[in-house]
Amino acid sequence: MEIKTSDNLLEAVRQKLGLSKRTKYRNVFQKKQYNNIIFLYTESLKASILQEIPSHEIEVKKERIDIKQKLIMEKLNEQGEIKAYSFLPGGLGHYDTKQELWNQIIRQASTSEKKYIYSKVKSIDVKEIKDLISELESTLLIVLGQEFFCICEGRLKNSPWLIRTPSPNEYNKFTHMAKDYERIYTHSRKDIFDGRIPYNKGEFNSLCNPYQLRTLLVYEENGEIMGFIESEIKNVIATEKITNSRIMRINKLFVVPEARRKKVATKLYEKIYEKAKKEKCDRIEVEVYNFTPEAKAFFESKNLKVLSYQYELKIPKS
Repeated sequence: MEIKTSDNLLEAVRQKLGLSKRTKYRNVFQKKQYNNIIFLYTESLKASILQEIPSHEIEVKKERIDIKQKLIMEKLNEQGEIKAYSFLPGGLGHYDTKQELWNQIIRQASTSEKKYIYSKVKSIDVKEIKDLISELESTLLIVLGQEFFCICEGRLKNSPWLIRTPSPNEYNKFTHMAKDYERIYTHSRKDIFDGRIPYNKGEFNSLCNPYQLRTLLVYEENGEIMGFIESEIKNVIATEKITNSRIMRINKLFVVPEARRKKVATKLYEKIYEKAKKEKCDRIEVEVYNFTPEAKAFFESKNLKVLSYQYELKIPKS
């Protein structure tokens, strides 16, 4: 589903988190183990955010924001399991400066109870968003502007790692991390692989959009990217000899040497497995070359079975 207006913003949250269409805000806490969901509305969110944080264009009906948020908070507080709060420029929970607002949000989000926080601010930039989410554990931060929105996840409590979609501005950082991936293939088969980079900049930027069938996820630990996985959903159309099927194909999986044997690949694979189930795929497929025995052992440990063998014979040059 393409997200166009703020009326179906909750659908964007569901897509981001891999949740069903029946999931309500109150169930997001249990499904994703969040302590906090923070909804931050601003009238000024610059287009530059699209290059910094995975974002999406949207049309906002400003007059409906307060009404919908009030309804959400009333329902949550009636239920009692989740406390709902608001920090607004005027009235209850008011603030005078942005720094005062950030301090109030961080202080409220640090308590042990599960909570939903709604706030409005005149403007916010990318640095402020990143600084805010870095201070928040077990938190889903939704930032909605007049034309764009973004969804950020804070690290799980007591966990130094997270798996996320990369941002376009991380291209150089990602390429540096993944250079050993291409070296493995180039060293073994120079006749097939050119060994330059996993993705050119345009392809990488397109993979930074989480709302598509092709997925790129990175594993980040203590602020460092330690590995990645790329997959793609393929729909096979039936022919006389082949049935209809929906396949999750893993194209790339890599973990930096110093992070191996720490379940990084397993955590990345499990994210793709979750998406395959959500997207109602029939099976997961991956092509493994015989010069990567570690990959063969890994996928066999995940109960993937051999689908076929591919042989080759090199023709000598005359």
